[in-house]
Amino acid sequence: ISRAIWNHYGTRGGGWGGRSGPIPARPFLANAMRANRKKYQNLMSSGAHSIFTGSSSPTAILSKLGILAQGDTQAEITSLRSPPNSPVTIKLKGSSNPLIATGEMRAAVTFKVDD
Repeated sequence: ISRAIWNHYGTRGGGWGGRSGPIPARPFLANAMRANRKKYQNLMSSGAHSIFTGSSSPTAILSKLGILAQGDTQAEITSLRSPPNSPVTIKLKGSSNPLIATGEMRAAVTFKVDD
């Protein structure tokens, strides 16, 4: 979780156990939510109607929303390119993708709906 927080909000320095310099903010979660806001609003609106008519449950609607948000967040992590990695980071990682080193953070994005 701390890597996601460091990358989303940025650091002044010393992220990843003090072995790195400052990390610029790369607000992948906010970007994903902002870019897909209308889609989520439409799902919640149609979901409310489905719940009201008895054709769906709150748990089912929230699960659909979770699946969408998870996929959108993972896609944002994959596609985000700005701000770019520093040349030193690219050399150390062997990759210029700012939020992908091993794919661990992207794979860790999940959702949970409690009944």
